[in-house]
Amino acid sequence: MGLSQLSEWVMSSLAAADPEKAKVMEQFLHFFYSKEEYPKYLQAVSGAPVTKEPMPHQSSELKQEVEQLLHDPKMIKLYGMEYYWGQDGIPLGFCNAFYELVQDAIAGNISIDEALIRADRIWDEHRK
Repeated sequence: MGLSQLSEWVMSSLAAADPEKAKVMEQFLHFFYSKEEYPKYLQAVSGAPVTKEPMPHQSSELKQEVEQLLHDPKMIKLYGMEYYWGQDGIPLGFCNAFYELVQDAIAGNISIDEALIRADRIWDEHRK
């Protein structure tokens, strides 16, 4: 599911002040993002790399299909929902519930019409 805010690595100022702890953290990050280890993580979570260097890894069939669509110049790219709402913010919890509906519709578990009906109901429930 999408996160409601950015997520990143952090180290407390106390740990950063300790050269040994800072060194261990740096070693861990080099290990985690190494060409040997990071692809294993990306494959396990079906993730996209966040490194400057390309990180070859095996993607699931669904992810490969999504990546092809994202790189198709004929595809219309839309902003996320939060871009369009101005002062009326999206109700807390709605995005994750909506993403689940989209996944169900893509998987063929529910129709698009049913997904939209449920989305309206979920919106109303979360606005209370």
